[in-house]
Amino acid sequence: MSNEEQVQEEVQEEVFANPEDLEFLGVNEFGRNEYLHKPSGITLVELPPVEGQAGVILMAKYPVTQSEWNFVMGNNPAYHKVSPMEIMASGQDLPVENVSWHDCVEFCKKIGMRLPSEQEWEFACRANTETTYHFGDDPKDLGDYAWYSENSDGRTHPVGLKKPNPWGLYDMHGNVWEWTSSPWSSTPPPRLKMAEEKEKTE
Repeated sequence: MSNEEQVQEEVQEEVFANPEDLEFLGVNEFGRNEYLHKPSGITLVELPPVEGQAGVILMAKYPVTQSEWNFVMGNNPAYHKVSPMEIMASGQDLPVENVSWHDCVEFCKKIGMRLPSEQEWEFACRANTETTYHFGDDPKDLGDYAWYSENSDGRTHPVGLKKPNPWGLYDMHGNVWEWTSSPWSSTPPPRLKMAEEKEKTE
Protein backbone atom coordinates (compact mmCIF):
# COMPACT_ATOMS: atom_id res chain seq x y z
CA MET A 1 0.00 0.00 0.00
CA SER A 2 1.39 3.41 -0.95
CA ASN A 3 1.69 6.29 1.49
CA GLU A 4 -1.16 8.15 -0.20
CA GLU A 5 -3.42 5.06 -0.12
CA GLN A 6 -2.70 4.59 3.58
CA VAL A 7 -3.64 8.21 4.28
CA GLN A 8 -6.87 7.75 2.29
CA GLU A 9 -7.72 4.61 4.31
CA GLU A 10 -7.06 6.36 7.62
CA VAL A 11 -9.23 9.30 6.56
CA GLN A 12 -12.12 6.97 5.68
CA GLU A 13 -11.99 5.47 9.16
CA GLU A 14 -12.47 8.83 10.86
CA VAL A 15 -15.97 9.40 12.28
CA PHE A 16 -18.09 12.30 11.12
CA ALA A 17 -18.60 13.77 14.58
CA ASN A 18 -18.54 12.90 18.28
CA PRO A 19 -22.17 12.97 19.58
CA GLU A 20 -20.99 14.88 22.65
CA ASP A 21 -19.85 17.70 20.36
CA LEU A 22 -23.33 18.16 18.88
CA GLU A 23 -26.18 20.42 20.01
CA PHE A 24 -29.57 19.76 18.44
CA LEU A 25 -30.89 22.93 16.78
CA GLY A 26 -34.21 21.65 15.46
CA VAL A 27 -35.73 20.40 12.22
CA ASN A 28 -35.25 22.51 9.09
CA GLU A 29 -37.99 23.36 6.57
CA PHE A 30 -37.05 20.27 4.56
CA GLY A 31 -37.60 17.89 7.46
CA ARG A 32 -33.92 17.28 8.23
CA ASN A 33 -32.42 17.50 11.72
CA GLU A 34 -29.80 20.19 12.19
CA TYR A 35 -27.03 20.26 14.78
CA LEU A 36 -24.44 22.76 15.95
CA HIS A 37 -20.94 21.26 15.99
CA LYS A 38 -19.77 23.03 19.13
CA PRO A 39 -15.96 22.79 18.65
CA SER A 40 -16.10 24.51 15.25
CA GLY A 41 -19.40 26.44 15.21
CA ILE A 42 -20.38 24.63 11.98
CA THR A 43 -24.05 23.79 11.39
CA LEU A 44 -24.57 20.18 10.29
CA VAL A 45 -27.55 18.59 8.53
CA GLU A 46 -28.46 14.97 9.19
CA LEU A 47 -28.96 13.14 5.89
CA PRO A 48 -31.47 10.32 5.37
CA PRO A 49 -30.15 6.80 6.00
CA VAL A 50 -28.23 5.04 3.23
CA GLU A 51 -29.47 1.70 1.98
CA GLY A 52 -27.35 -1.14 3.36
CA GLN A 53 -25.36 1.07 5.72
CA ALA A 54 -25.59 1.71 9.44
CA GLY A 55 -24.88 5.02 11.10
CA VAL A 56 -25.71 8.62 10.39
CA ILE A 57 -24.18 10.99 7.83
CA LEU A 58 -23.89 14.62 8.89
CA MET A 59 -23.01 17.17 6.23
CA ALA A 60 -22.11 20.83 6.69
CA LYS A 61 -25.06 23.07 5.82
CA TYR A 62 -22.71 25.52 4.04
CA PRO A 63 -19.18 25.29 2.64
CA VAL A 64 -16.61 25.96 5.38
CA THR A 65 -16.23 29.71 5.73
CA GLN A 66 -13.11 31.79 6.18
CA SER A 67 -13.97 32.65 9.79
CA GLU A 68 -14.59 28.96 10.62
CA TRP A 69 -11.28 27.98 9.03
CA ASN A 70 -9.41 30.77 10.80
CA PHE A 71 -10.95 29.80 14.16
CA VAL A 72 -9.72 26.21 13.83
CA MET A 73 -6.47 26.60 11.87
CA GLY A 74 -5.35 30.07 12.94
CA ASN A 75 -4.94 31.37 9.38
CA ASN A 76 -6.92 32.45 6.34
CA PRO A 77 -5.36 31.16 3.10
CA ALA A 78 -8.20 32.36 0.87
CA TYR A 79 -7.42 34.35 -2.27
CA HIS A 80 -10.73 36.23 -2.07
CA LYS A 81 -10.45 37.35 1.55
CA VAL A 82 -13.09 39.00 3.71
CA SER A 83 -12.07 40.76 6.93
CA PRO A 84 -13.60 40.00 10.36
CA MET A 85 -14.94 43.58 10.44
CA GLU A 86 -16.72 43.06 7.12
CA ILE A 87 -18.23 39.81 8.42
CA MET A 88 -19.46 41.53 11.57
CA ALA A 89 -20.94 44.41 9.59
CA SER A 90 -22.74 42.32 6.99
CA GLY A 91 -23.32 39.02 8.81
CA GLN A 92 -22.06 37.29 5.66
CA ASP A 93 -18.94 35.18 5.26
CA LEU A 94 -17.12 33.92 2.18
CA PRO A 95 -16.17 30.26 1.75
CA VAL A 96 -12.55 29.39 2.32
CA GLU A 97 -10.60 28.41 -0.82
CA ASN A 98 -6.99 28.04 -1.90
CA VAL A 99 -6.65 25.02 0.43
CA SER A 100 -5.15 21.63 -0.42
CA TRP A 101 -6.62 18.19 0.22
CA HIS A 102 -4.11 17.69 3.04
CA ASP A 103 -5.09 21.06 4.55
CA CYS A 104 -8.73 19.95 4.61
CA VAL A 105 -7.90 16.57 6.14
CA GLU A 106 -5.97 18.36 8.90
CA PHE A 107 -8.88 20.78 9.47
CA CYS A 108 -11.30 17.87 9.84
CA LYS A 109 -9.01 16.00 12.23
CA LYS A 110 -8.68 19.06 14.45
CA ILE A 111 -12.45 19.18 14.95
CA GLY A 112 -12.99 15.41 15.19
CA MET A 113 -14.66 14.98 11.82
CA ARG A 114 -13.71 13.77 8.33
CA LEU A 115 -14.20 14.58 4.68
CA PRO A 116 -17.09 12.79 2.98
CA SER A 117 -16.34 10.19 0.35
CA GLU A 118 -17.21 11.01 -3.26
CA GLN A 119 -20.27 8.76 -2.96
CA GLU A 120 -21.42 10.46 0.23
CA TRP A 121 -20.92 13.91 -1.26
CA GLU A 122 -22.92 13.04 -4.39
CA PHE A 123 -25.63 11.45 -2.22
CA ALA A 124 -25.86 14.71 -0.26
CA CYS A 125 -25.78 16.90 -3.37
CA ARG A 126 -28.38 14.98 -5.36
CA ALA A 127 -30.72 14.69 -2.36
CA ASN A 128 -32.53 11.66 -3.79
CA THR A 129 -33.07 13.25 -7.20
CA GLU A 130 -32.34 11.66 -10.59
CA THR A 131 -32.11 14.87 -12.62
CA THR A 132 -29.01 16.55 -14.04
CA TYR A 133 -28.99 19.02 -11.14
CA HIS A 134 -30.63 18.64 -7.75
CA PHE A 135 -33.24 21.19 -8.86
CA GLY A 136 -34.03 19.67 -12.28
CA ASP A 137 -32.63 19.41 -15.79
CA ASP A 138 -32.89 22.99 -17.05
CA PRO A 139 -29.54 24.87 -16.83
CA LYS A 140 -31.47 28.14 -17.11
CA ASP A 141 -32.39 27.70 -13.44
CA LEU A 142 -28.78 27.25 -12.33
CA GLY A 143 -28.39 30.91 -11.39
CA ASP A 144 -31.04 30.50 -8.67
CA TYR A 145 -28.96 27.82 -6.96
CA ALA A 146 -25.32 28.46 -7.82
CA TRP A 147 -22.56 31.00 -8.36
CA TYR A 148 -20.77 29.98 -11.54
CA SER A 149 -18.93 31.51 -14.50
CA GLU A 150 -21.99 33.32 -15.85
CA ASN A 151 -22.91 35.20 -12.66
CA SER A 152 -19.95 35.13 -10.23
CA ASP A 153 -17.77 37.91 -11.71
CA GLY A 154 -14.81 35.57 -11.27
CA ARG A 155 -14.91 35.50 -7.48
CA THR A 156 -16.51 33.67 -4.57
CA HIS A 157 -19.65 34.93 -2.84
CA PRO A 158 -21.04 34.69 0.70
CA VAL A 159 -22.35 31.24 1.55
CA GLY A 160 -26.07 30.59 1.67
CA LEU A 161 -27.27 33.35 -0.67
CA LYS A 162 -28.57 30.96 -3.31
CA LYS A 163 -31.41 28.45 -2.90
CA PRO A 164 -30.57 25.18 -1.09
CA ASN A 165 -31.04 21.66 -2.35
CA PRO A 166 -34.03 19.53 -1.24
CA TRP A 167 -32.34 18.60 2.06
CA GLY A 168 -31.35 22.15 3.01
CA LEU A 169 -27.68 22.11 1.91
CA TYR A 170 -26.36 25.29 0.28
CA ASP A 171 -23.83 25.90 -2.51
CA MET A 172 -23.69 22.25 -3.53
CA HIS A 173 -23.51 23.53 -7.11
CA GLY A 174 -20.98 26.30 -7.74
CA ASN A 175 -19.18 28.94 -5.64
CA VAL A 176 -16.17 26.74 -4.70
CA TRP A 177 -14.77 23.30 -5.52
CA GLU A 178 -15.10 20.83 -2.65
CA TRP A 179 -12.66 18.12 -1.59
CA THR A 180 -13.70 14.54 -0.76
CA SER A 181 -11.75 11.75 0.90
CA SER A 182 -11.87 9.55 -2.22
CA PRO A 183 -8.90 9.26 -4.57
CA TRP A 184 -9.50 10.41 -8.14
CA SER A 185 -10.83 7.74 -10.49
CA SER A 186 -11.85 7.83 -14.14
CA THR A 187 -14.65 5.41 -13.25
CA PRO A 188 -17.42 6.98 -11.13
CA PRO A 189 -18.29 4.88 -8.05
CA PRO A 190 -21.81 3.45 -7.78
CA ARG A 191 -24.35 5.85 -6.32
CA LEU A 192 -25.60 5.44 -2.78
CA LYS A 193 -29.33 4.87 -2.43
CA MET A 194 -31.58 6.34 0.22
CA ALA A 195 -33.08 3.78 2.59
CA GLU A 196 -36.64 4.00 3.81
CA GLU A 197 -36.74 6.14 6.92
CA LYS A 198 -38.42 4.78 10.03
CA GLU A 199 -40.76 7.07 11.90
CA LYS A 200 -39.15 8.43 15.02
CA THR A 201 -41.08 7.92 18.26
CA GLU A 202 -40.75 9.70 21.55
